[in-house]
Amino acid sequence: MLLNLPGRCPCIFFHGDFIIDIIFIAGYGKNYQLALKVEERNKAAREAEEDGDLNKAVRFYEQNIREDYADKFAFERLMIIYRKDKEYKNELRVIKEGLKFSKKI
Repeated sequence: MLLNLPGRCPCIFFHGDFIIDIIFIAGYGKNYQLALKVEERNKAAREAEEDGDLNKAVRFYEQNIREDYADKFAFERLMIIYRKDKEYKNELRVIKEGLKFSKKI
C-alpha cells in the first residue's frame, strides 16, 4: 500500500503491518513510477515466496536490485534466500551490490 501525504510528497510503503521505507519524492515523475513498480514486484515476490516458488521470487527481487532505486527489502530477501539455499557466491554478490548502491545514496 502506498500512502501519499501533502507537502514534499513523502511516500510511505507498507508491507503487511510494517513500514519498510520512507522516500521523499519531488513530484510525480520517473522516481514515483519506479517506486510503484518496485513495490509491485516486491509484493509479487512475497506472494511467490509464500506459494513456495522461490525461483519466481528471486527473479522479481533480482529485477528490483538492478533498478537505480533504494530498495533494501529486495536486497535483504535475496540474501536470506541465497543463504538458505547455500548459494554463497550469489549471497556475496548481492551484499557487494548493496554496499555499492549504499555508497551512491
